[in-house]
Amino acid sequence: MLLFLFVLDNMTEFCQHENLKGGEYMDKQSQPMGKQPSTKPEDIHQFRKEIDAVIQKSQAIQNDLMGTAGAREISLVVTKLQEGKMWAGKILEAMGSPFPPELADKAA
Repeated sequence: MLLFLFVLDNMTEFCQHENLKGGEYMDKQSQPMGKQPSTKPEDIHQFRKEIDAVIQKSQAIQNDLMGTAGAREISLVVTKLQEGKMWAGKILEAMGSPFPPELADKAA
């Protein structure tokens, strides 16, 4: 709890120093110095497909190594690749790319 209060106090101090108001920190971080990215959403979609192909290859290796030396490590490789694909999806979200309705959560 004490650590949380310390971080909160320092963040408030940082925002005051930078003359930031609520929500401005992310805006300032996402578009540094007015630079427009040359990467298009299509590039990120392709990148995610390439990551997915590597995930599938890694899972095949994982199945082969099941119960042997290296099984734990390849499991970590699969997990980190899945996280990378997820973060690339967050890039798409930040770019304003719409989320495909067929992949949306069906929970009520």
